[in-house]
Amino acid sequence: MTRTHDTITFLTVLLGSLCLSSCSPWGCEPGSGAVAEERLQLDPFHGVLLEGSMDVLISKGEAQEVVIEGQSNLIGLVGTNVKNGVWTISTSKCYSTNEPFRVHITVPMLDRVIVQGSGSVKGVDEFSLGEVELELQGSGDIDMAIVAGVITAAIQGSGDIRLRGSTGKLIASVEGSGDIRAGELIAGDVDANVVGSGDIKVRTSGNLDAEIAGSGDVEYIGEPTSIDERITGSGDIEQVEE
Repeated sequence: MTRTHDTITFLTVLLGSLCLSSCSPWGCEPGSGAVAEERLQLDPFHGVLLEGSMDVLISKGEAQEVVIEGQSNLIGLVGTNVKNGVWTISTSKCYSTNEPFRVHITVPMLDRVIVQGSGSVKGVDEFSLGEVELELQGSGDIDMAIVAGVITAAIQGSGDIRLRGSTGKLIASVEGSGDIRAGELIAGDVDANVVGSGDIKVRTSGNLDAEIAGSGDVEYIGEPTSIDERITGSGDIEQVEE
């Protein structure tokens, strides 16, 4: 009986310690003070990698400008690392706040957006480019208006990508339960690939190459010149109305 009791006591203490180390908010910076704005001076960049839960608003302009909006003690946590033309938007430590914590960006060109986590990136203006890469890992969101020769949009997780504008070719892929909503993007050729339960909706007037492995769906608006479809699972590839 004593040995059993000692074992139970040990497991209880162990589980409690694990909870304290993994669940505790200790070490996170609580937001304090009024919401303020501060400009950051960064090396030139044409892509962003968002880590965390901040909201990023991107406008098009001739001169690069970055403004952080948030409680004053949190603004200083935002990193300024730019590597290979991509600014990693992250904080030096975890934080908590009930107030807005946003990044306002103005750049002449934007050809790469990566979201890792639960944050969101929204394009305020339409960007015209040759090629654009959009990548979402986690539960965040990307919402962009783009005119480009080729757009690549990829989701791993449960987040959503929304696209408007036009492109010669859209390469769209979902792994997980996220959705790519590109019904407002006028596309020529489309490659659509779903692995899991996510959905892809596109508008196409060229070749549609669609593949599904799982329960997700590929919906298309328009009259493709040709359709190549492959389905493994219970998903559907179907034409829908406007």
